[in-house]
Amino acid sequence: MTDEKARENFLKYGNPDGKGSFAVGIALPNFLQKEEYQIQVLVAFFILIIIIVPSLFLNQITANEKDVGGVDVDNRKIFTELINENMLMKHIPGVLAHSYEFSQMKVRSKDELEILKRIKELDEVKEAIPTSKQDAKKGPVQVKPICLIMGYMYNIIEKRDLDNEGIAKDLEQILRTVPSYFDIMLQQVMMMSQMFKMGRSPKKITARNIMTIIQFSQNMMQCGFVNKDPYAQLPGFDAEACKKIKGILNGKNLYQYCLLDKDARKAIAPQIFGSDHAKIFEDQERCIEALPLVKLKMTAEVEGEDEAVVGDILTCKLRVEFVKLQKGTRSGYVHSKHYPYLKKDNWFLIITDE
Repeated sequence: MTDEKARENFLKYGNPDGKGSFAVGIALPNFLQKEEYQIQVLVAFFILIIIIVPSLFLNQITANEKDVGGVDVDNRKIFTELINENMLMKHIPGVLAHSYEFSQMKVRSKDELEILKRIKELDEVKEAIPTSKQDAKKGPVQVKPICLIMGYMYNIIEKRDLDNEGIAKDLEQILRTVPSYFDIMLQQVMMMSQMFKMGRSPKKITARNIMTIIQFSQNMMQCGFVNKDPYAQLPGFDAEACKKIKGILNGKNLYQYCLLDKDARKAIAPQIFGSDHAKIFEDQERCIEALPLVKLKMTAEVEGEDEAVVGDILTCKLRVEFVKLQKGTRSGYVHSKHYPYLKKDNWFLIITDE
């Protein structure tokens, strides 16, 4: 460039002609520019910027703050406050009833109230309802979820009760939600146990409390409060069949029965199930193939030593072998004659010095 001014403009602005400018405009409908519509435009702008946009942002944040199974994160705090070292299985429905989701359950009609009153007459249900002293810790509890939980576990909710839309809807919510609650409770109980050992919690949570929650969960999945015999988990085993098989097998337990050869089980099927044994036996075999039957082998040793003494590092090895699981396959869903939804099995390794 021979023109010094053009050269200077090019170096400074990137253009030989010097500094340039441009304008940007937004096309708006003509009525928005009219004076008589100014108030409506300002109100709409206020609602959009001050209310709608922040609400969408807040909803997005809260949607991401969900716990196991999509339940509210505040349930961890609620359960942690209510769980203590004296917790028994009869206390668990009351703890669950304080959850964020279950505490919202209301009695919607007189018919619902009559159904709940009938369920509440059972002594075991009355025992599960917290007393006024227990309520003082967290405020009054909703009795409805307690009645539905206990009514389901004692199998006293009748088919006609489920014709009531409110009862059916809330029971479905309970059954779909409790597996997530049990997972949360177990995580919190294990954390509280560690905190006590470190001197950071006054609650003496032990392995007994952990087992209480696990056993309650098992009873809920398998209707264990009614069908107390482990054989009742298999198709076709009512109280009479459970009694017969124990006499035939000289007291062998369910695990030992499931590990028998299929032909051995088939040979005794007529004695247990009578004339309908063929169909029941086939259903039973499909169930046994799906059960998580395992063999456990545990060793504890000090490497390079024959004996363990104080100060040694003890190496513990636990081997879990699925007996019925084929190579290349995984365990499936829990089998239950009672629980109506899919649920994966859970395994817990509890090491305690109690």
